[in-house]
Amino acid sequence: MPSVDLRTRADEHGNDAGRPRIDHGEEHMTSDTTRTPSTPGSAPGALSARAESGPSVELAVLGGIRVRRDGALVAVTGARARTLLAALALDPGRTRSARGLVDDVWGDELPRSPRGALQTQVSRLRGVLAPGVLESGPAGYRLALDRDAVDVTRAQDVATRLRRHWGPLDHVGRRDGDPGGPGDAHDAHEVLSAARGALALWSGEPGADLSDGQLADTVRARAASLRDELERYEIAALIVLGRRDPAAAAEAARLAETRSAARPGDETALAQAMVALAGAGRPSDALAQFARYRERIADEFGADPSPALAALNVAILGGDLAAGTGSGEFAPGRGDDVPKSGATTDAPAAPKRSTGLRASPNPLLGRAADVAVVEELLGWARVVTVAGPGGTGKTRLAHEVGRAAAATRQVAVVELAPLRSADDVVSAVGSALGISELDIAPGARVLGPAQSLRERLPLELGGRSLLLILDNCEHVVDAVADLVAELVASSDRLSVLTTSRAPLRLDSEVVHPLAPLSPDGDDSPAVALFVHRARAVRPSAHLDPEVVREICRALDGLPLAIELAAARIRAMSAPEIARGLGDRFALLRAGDRAAPSRHRTLHAVIDWSWQLLAPRERAVLRRLARFPSSFDRDAARAVAEWESDDDGPDAAGALVDQSLDDLVDQSLLTVVETPLGVRYSMLETVREFGEEKLAAAGELDEVDRRLAAWSRACAVAVAQQARHDQLGAVRALDADHDTVLVVFRRAVRTRDAATAVTLFAPLALLWTARGVHSEPAAWLPQVTELIRDVDPAEVPAVMDGATRLLLAVHASFAPGVRVLARARVDLRRMLRERDGLSPTLRFAANATLVSTRPRELARLTSRGVRSDDSASRFAAYLLRSHLREDVADTEGALRDAYALLDFTDDDRQVLSRATARQVVASLLAQSGAAAEAARQYELAAEDLLRIGAVDQASQLDLMHAMAVLCAGDVDGARLLRDASMSGDRDQDEAEWRALLGAVDGEMHLADGFVDSGLDRYRRGFELIADASFGSERSDPMGVLFAAAVIGAHVVHGRAASAVDLLDRACRFLRDRTASGSLRDRPVAAALALVSGAVELTTSAELTTSTGDGEALELMALGIANRARQDFPSLVHERYHRLAIEHAGEEAWEAALTAARALPRVRRDARVLAWLTGRS
Repeated sequence: MPSVDLRTRADEHGNDAGRPRIDHGEEHMTSDTTRTPSTPGSAPGALSARAESGPSVELAVLGGIRVRRDGALVAVTGARARTLLAALALDPGRTRSARGLVDDVWGDELPRSPRGALQTQVSRLRGVLAPGVLESGPAGYRLALDRDAVDVTRAQDVATRLRRHWGPLDHVGRRDGDPGGPGDAHDAHEVLSAARGALALWSGEPGADLSDGQLADTVRARAASLRDELERYEIAALIVLGRRDPAAAAEAARLAETRSAARPGDETALAQAMVALAGAGRPSDALAQFARYRERIADEFGADPSPALAALNVAILGGDLAAGTGSGEFAPGRGDDVPKSGATTDAPAAPKRSTGLRASPNPLLGRAADVAVVEELLGWARVVTVAGPGGTGKTRLAHEVGRAAAATRQVAVVELAPLRSADDVVSAVGSALGISELDIAPGARVLGPAQSLRERLPLELGGRSLLLILDNCEHVVDAVADLVAELVASSDRLSVLTTSRAPLRLDSEVVHPLAPLSPDGDDSPAVALFVHRARAVRPSAHLDPEVVREICRALDGLPLAIELAAARIRAMSAPEIARGLGDRFALLRAGDRAAPSRHRTLHAVIDWSWQLLAPRERAVLRRLARFPSSFDRDAARAVAEWESDDDGPDAAGALVDQSLDDLVDQSLLTVVETPLGVRYSMLETVREFGEEKLAAAGELDEVDRRLAAWSRACAVAVAQQARHDQLGAVRALDADHDTVLVVFRRAVRTRDAATAVTLFAPLALLWTARGVHSEPAAWLPQVTELIRDVDPAEVPAVMDGATRLLLAVHASFAPGVRVLARARVDLRRMLRERDGLSPTLRFAANATLVSTRPRELARLTSRGVRSDDSASRFAAYLLRSHLREDVADTEGALRDAYALLDFTDDDRQVLSRATARQVVASLLAQSGAAAEAARQYELAAEDLLRIGAVDQASQLDLMHAMAVLCAGDVDGARLLRDASMSGDRDQDEAEWRALLGAVDGEMHLADGFVDSGLDRYRRGFELIADASFGSERSDPMGVLFAAAVIGAHVVHGRAASAVDLLDRACRFLRDRTASGSLRDRPVAAALALVSGAVELTTSAELTTSTGDGEALELMALGIANRARQDFPSLVHERYHRLAIEHAGEEAWEAALTAARALPRVRRDARVLAWLTGRS
């Protein structure tokens, strides 16, 4: 066998790879003292454990978390920070979600604010690592390091190269030239040096300095498994070298004996020790080891050693493994024959012959990790099945694994797709292996069919080290399973790799699910595959990454579908392909002529699986295809559990449950574990195929009717659950949201009023809870129209009432009055005519109807807070808190807000609690109690995350950051700002981006960068200026934001630059006041405060020590009317200093005293007169 170069790049000095340069201690990484450079076989130039020019940051996990940065050790303090670094270091370059990292670092003991705690640890690590090493993005965090920069992945890569070079890990002590073993002593030197270089990376006990938990266990387990593998290679190489070098033989015996003693139940370690001892001239010690082991397992378990270990014992007894003979071999656990006496090392190796392997037509993209996993599984598992739906690339993966394995053992590939009968499986395998039923003598004389082919196969394969690849087993899976079970039972040296859409269900089988390629991320394998294949057919094609990502996402990441789509680039643009995927089966028809017919079109891929299904499975699959998203078993029964004429006698009933299991086995459904239990989903490609079959079967209308009935029942159940368990209700509706939404849209389109009205309320409540206000607003006109046609008997009162209430509430924010008027008429009619309405619904409906009449609304809330119904009391306190805040009664508003928290001490009422905490936080922030407000914002964001309101939680992170800035903590605000940007959210949302601009602006100002801070602040405001100042509805947030921007200019000496913005805000205030739609006194007060400050600092006449009375009066009126202080640029203390600086303390105190002495009505009149008169 030719020598294979196992080396990676050596350093410029030719240093031995066994001396890694990353330090784990004060000076150098501590190496195992038993593996010194003088040990036999430690030749320079062996496979290196690091790359030529190391990165500026190197990490160590194998024996304590250590960081070397630009050549110097940097301490990582804190077990949490070390645990976070380990979680990222186990797979450098891979993005980890924030949620996954929180689970790794804290486990079940979650901190009160998981995201804030994670950000704290991230900040600590960034101070330890070089800039840019710890990256954050929408999907989470990752280490921007090569695998060679982390000791554990460096060692893993060495083990992978050794595995590919020398074959399965348990092949030890084989003679030179043996097929699959090292070809000569130089080859063994390379293997030994590589293994020792990797083993030297250990410096102590991995995981010892991490927080207790699953991650520490994972680090320990991975390190132990990796070290075990490397030690076996080390000893195996020493055994080979020991055939000529007694010192190497003695070293092999010492290490193997130590390793076996540490693993008393490991036959592989014992076998290796016996081979090493015999090779070192100590056969009696080897026999004694076997005798002790045989006696121990007989006493403890009543068992005997394995036949392979017993055969090795016989070989040593017969002298076949004498020292220095070069004879003898043993592959533990593979059932090798007893070595033959007289065998010599000079005998030529038997030629290995692999059959059926195909050369790779092009690079296999995005599957490196899967190849590595399958190779690792084949190192210890007898049968490995690569399972997945059609088009995921199972066959291609199997051939990739087979080509790598062919360097060390015989590989045979058997294509089973052409078979039409299970009876053909045995003959197909025999033909591929060159085995027949006939016993042929050397002279080609036929002696006769002594045994059947099924009997001959186990006998012929018993002595071979063979990887048997059985491709496309799904249509003959039972026959394959029977044959494989027989073969693996008869030969310890046989490994079987199968590809199938369904597993074999053998005890010896390990299944590797082959998932579609991910279309997400900057280094998306799906996108890379499309681009590579598209460039091959038209190099000049313009390929926008986002369009390509859209295509790949629509195609479920299926490699075959992506390749078919990329082939259309020859005559279409990427956007045209994306638009054409509405009919993907028509679009993706022209495939590779060299591919099997079942893979030339996307339709053929799915049809192949369809043809393998029983009638009842086909019926269930086509009916479930109408679900646009995942579903549970109960939903499947509700929609698919009925019989049609062509389904056969057993197509319905309880057999739906069995069909689900069968469809999962066939990879046509996937199982998803959720907190609510097991759910099922199907690829979009399978769904489209199923809908095609559903239409052909004439069942579409019936399935839609059943799906609508199930959706209505789901909505009613959610509404009932929400009364006592909001968290559970939100999660239940969220799980089925996509399906319920599709049914709702269909009901609106087909004018199914009962379904539309029943479903709108829970959908709108979920959208509102998550801040998606545009969705209910978009459906407002259609549902308002439909609700007039609904039959009250067809819709439960709770659903009808909730829908009418929501329509009226959302109509009050919509442009125009026609929709609002109609919604209120419907609401009044409901209150008069509908029985069965809850007290809460009645209170909320009446409050909506009198919302424009403050006195009536005040009387209603006074009655509501005394209601016997707790939900009504909560609604009344919430409403009264808002009313009191509008008139600057902050203390009263806070009392009511804190009362809300008394209703929500139960974790299940998480939505109400999040609402209460937001109200409390906002009132505290505008009152100047920044630290307390920050705490409430933090708690509210946590509650919102629990119900999946990511966008609203991100917005609260920014409000939290603003409160922290008000308290003077710029670094803390920066962490919260980063937290808001991480995770999945719609980062194009104007209000969120405006708040982000405000936070960035305030941080720049706090750091002394005035120009950039004001620029970011103003640009943030402009994002919502049109929505705030150009709409018909009142939006106090826009006025408050304008006041903050103006204030930022004032307190940083740029007041003149804010005059234009002040004029805009005053014009808006004038228009809203004229219509009576602006009633928020603290917001108007904030604008008055900064307006007075602008006048005070920009008029030349106002530079005297006495100041200007009108400007001071306006500022004082703003303070007296409780001007909001949510932004650092609105904090009152700044304006006190400003007024004293320009007008003197006496004049300022006089202005404040006068303003506070005025009745509230007169204060309001003065403020509004000045502000509205300005424009």
